[in-house]
Amino acid sequence: MFGGVAFMIHNRMTCGVVGSSLMVRVEPAEEPALLRERGVRPMDFTGRPMHGFLFVDPPAVKSAVMLRNWIDRAITFVESRRGKPDRVTKKRIHARKQPPHPAKRRRGYGQS
Repeated sequence: MFGGVAFMIHNRMTCGVVGSSLMVRVEPAEEPALLRERGVRPMDFTGRPMHGFLFVDPPAVKSAVMLRNWIDRAITFVESRRGKPDRVTKKRIHARKQPPHPAKRRRGYGQS
């Protein structure tokens, strides 16, 4: 998806590595406070920040303890979301249940 390695828990991206930065999933409400920490920046590889995801640069994960704290934060958030479908999943499920609308069916050659 983003040119890096990602780790999933319960089919949800939890953390990963993009270039030399750690990518972590966090509680969106905690983002403003976390962004004030040294070496933390919004995940914006698409040109727009993705809420709930942060890049953590190498200075912020210098030790194993610092790295573990970030990974634990991501795991805790993903575990708290267990059983709650993502918005995309809801849309996909809803789309599958809907039969095609008769007016939207493509007509074959020679049909009127």
